[in-house]
Formats: sequence, structure tokens, C-alpha cells
Amino acid sequence: MKAEKRIFLREFIKVVSVVNKRIAVFVAVVLILSGVRLADNGLCGFIREGSYTVYDKYDRQFVMEEVPVLNVRGVYERVDLKGSYSDAINLLERMDAEILKEEKIDEVKIIYAYSPVMSAYALFSYGKVNVMIALSSGRMAVGSPLLKGSY
Repeated sequence: MKAEKRIFLREFIKVVSVVNKRIAVFVAVVLILSGVRLADNGLCGFIREGSYTVYDKYDRQFVMEEVPVLNVRGVYERVDLKGSYSDAINLLERMDAEILKEEKIDEVKIIYAYSPVMSAYALFSYGKVNVMIALSSGRMAVGSPLLKGSY
């Protein structure tokens, strides 16, 4: 009888050990995926004001009056807000972004930049671009990886 109890206890411990390992692996995967989601929070991680637009792969746009806490997964995202050139430079510094090109078209100043904290990018002759800012009349439109729509 004691031998049977020992065998049962040994087998029970093996089963519990396997279940605990599976739970630990599940928890680890959830934590890793959560970390990835929070680490690449797109423009929402840097801009907390303005209206937020996300474009899907079919170019349908979804507009929100406020910037959400976590970005909405889409192909392109955009935030429209009040801002000047110095606000754009401050934003790019917070994003650890490198300015690749600046141009002015009529009254619109456009900045193309690359930030290592943003995952999506578009490839141009002057490098990878994943932040595009347009400035005009005290307004700033920020897009990632590129700015879609009119500005």
C-alpha cells in the first residue's frame, strides 16, 4: 500500500510540474507580447493631444477626436494638433529621431525623419523614414511611417 502511495505521489508531482511549466511558459509569452505592444506604441507614446487617425491597408480611415493611450494597429497613423517648428523639433528629440530631409512647398514645411523606437518605415533614397511632419499656419500634422491625407 505504501509503495502504491509513493508511486501515485511521484506521478502526481510529475503532472503538477508539467502543468506549472506550461503555466509559466504561457505567462512568459503573455508578458513578452505585452512588452512588445507597449514598447512600440507608435505616435501615441509621444503625442497626447490632438485628433488621431489610423489608415488600414485598404486606405480606409478611422478618426478619433482624442489620441488613445495605445495606438490602433493600422498601416499608417496620423495626429493633427497645434504646433510650431520648435514643437516638431522637441517631438523628434523625444523620439530620438534623426532628421533626414526638410523641404518647403508653398507655405508648408515638411520634415522627414527616422526614429529607432518606431518599427514601421518607408525606404527613400535618403534612408528609412518613419516620421513625417508637416507644419503650416500654427498647425502640425504628424504621420508614421508617412503622412497620409492633405496637410
